[in-house]
Amino acid sequence: MICSTQAVNEGMSTEQLQRFIAQGYLHVPPDESLPAEFHEAVCASAGAMGSKGCGALGNNILPQLPGLQQVFETPSVRGALRRLLGDGYMMHPHRFCHATEPGHTAQTWHRDSYWGNWHCRHHTPHWMMALYFPQDTTIEMGPTGILPFTQYCNKDGGGRGAFGVSRFSEKDIDGGAAAVWGTDPMACTCKAGSVFLIHYDLWHRGSANVSEGGIRLMFKFQFSRMAPLPRPMTVAQPVQWRRYLGEYQEKGGAESRHPAHVLAPVWQHVWSLLCEQGCDEGEKTEQAQEGEHVRTVEYHRDMLIKHAKAGSGSPQGEPGRIAAAYYHVAAVPEEEHAVIATGMIALLRQEKHLLAQQGRVAMYALQAMGSTALEPLLYEPRLLMSSPYATGALKGVLEACPDGMYNAQEVLAVLQAAFMPQVNTGVRQVAAEALGCIRDLGSVQCAMGVLRNDGDGDVRATAGHSLLRLITCGVLDERTSGEVASLLADLESTDCDRYVTAYAAEGLHRLDLIASGGVEQGHFAPLVRWCSKGNGWNSGGDHQSAAARVPGKAQQCAEEMQCGPKGERKNHSQMGDMEGRKNGPNTQVLPQPQAHKKERKKGSGSRVQSGAFASISPKEFRMGK
Repeated sequence: MICSTQAVNEGMSTEQLQRFIAQGYLHVPPDESLPAEFHEAVCASAGAMGSKGCGALGNNILPQLPGLQQVFETPSVRGALRRLLGDGYMMHPHRFCHATEPGHTAQTWHRDSYWGNWHCRHHTPHWMMALYFPQDTTIEMGPTGILPFTQYCNKDGGGRGAFGVSRFSEKDIDGGAAAVWGTDPMACTCKAGSVFLIHYDLWHRGSANVSEGGIRLMFKFQFSRMAPLPRPMTVAQPVQWRRYLGEYQEKGGAESRHPAHVLAPVWQHVWSLLCEQGCDEGEKTEQAQEGEHVRTVEYHRDMLIKHAKAGSGSPQGEPGRIAAAYYHVAAVPEEEHAVIATGMIALLRQEKHLLAQQGRVAMYALQAMGSTALEPLLYEPRLLMSSPYATGALKGVLEACPDGMYNAQEVLAVLQAAFMPQVNTGVRQVAAEALGCIRDLGSVQCAMGVLRNDGDGDVRATAGHSLLRLITCGVLDERTSGEVASLLADLESTDCDRYVTAYAAEGLHRLDLIASGGVEQGHFAPLVRWCSKGNGWNSGGDHQSAAARVPGKAQQCAEEMQCGPKGERKNHSQMGDMEGRKNGPNTQVLPQPQAHKKERKKGSGSRVQSGAFASISPKEFRMGK
């Protein structure tokens, strides 16, 4: 295996990791390996483009300023990312430069979509945002605001499907939502060069810039897990989570009942999947001990269903609902999990009357059971084809199951049925994500089939991400590697979805590094690539269209990329990716050893450079010399 499945025990202290699990963020101070002149050069380069220029670049802010990747290759940031996401993690192709000028108003509080799509949310660290501030950032400049402890809670609404998210206004927060969720807004004020690593689902916003002059810059990058969860072989040591309430503790003192502490069962579960040390099998968590001796499995099942239905969609009860999914499962011996699994599946069968909160609680409860929920779910093939929550539960269970604990072919047979055209997009997307958890050649073939044939861009892209996980974990043999490389080369050149093509380029990059022995201690050098499909929000063609891999559509999409929908030939400035030029217009490139440079001969994106960049002067950064 190319990447280790063991817990990475360096890069963050145990206390830092536990604090991150509870609060949802880590402030990484400026790394000494980057001098102040580096951050000044970043500010000068981005400032010269202005807020509109930076925003228009979207994903292409990295190939425009490729030196930015040095920030995420510093020992402190790279070590923390490795601890949270495991070996082989990927710098995601979606990124953005948030440049706000004085007078910019505050955003509403929100959770990010997945670049315009609404996916199942992971409580364990699978996706991470890294917010880099290249300048001293004061409260007046409008730093990013975050709501600690909120990464596990959702606010339903917005008409965005099973996993959609609504927003909170300032009035909502002031009106008590923050108090009920046990959080106080926190501004990410910091020194130049600081990076905030935040759980992808943490609630946040851009604050108002009320300063008298100057642009506030923040570069948002995203990273995703490629390796499986560590799955320690011992039970996690119980943690006294109250100590991490810290500055958010109520005035009554350390023993006060803080609202966020209700989430302690969630924190303990996440810790159990990431920790490096365990305790005796018989030792229980502090949450599961309370009154356990007098309560039957039926009691816990019924209370879990009651919590799932409580509140009728109100966000105020969300922490208690989510905590219940983990508390009641942890309180029941594994041999009795089937009783709770049956109750959760019965709840999910009520699809026509199911609230999102109920489906979410059932999904997380089934995930928390791990392998004991696998058989009950596989006995429900029809439910898995109709309910994204059931498919999401199966995905989470597969993520938590060690290799060899289940029959991969049996699971794949169930998942393949979920990719039939009549199955709704939400189910197909979650099923595509589940493929990345099954480290088997059959899963590789299934992901390739989805990439060739599914009509939805996001489903295809998700299958591409799963294929990347399988490549990174060393699942491919020599023959399959050739097949995958051929498919990825074709997708990179012809698919209409920007993230299908980006994942295809990343896959080829990783296959090259594996073949050449370029993977150093489980770390893959980032790929820097110019995307010709615009700013990162709208795909070439149509992000949700029945596009490239549907027979007859690939050629049409390829032609529209070159000619536009009316057949008019696009000029180079429209395409943003010029034949014979490695980079986009006015790209500022840093010196790079020739051996690491890659060029595209055709297709939707140019691979600019990969690997670490040499040290540079501010002038070289600005001028691209």
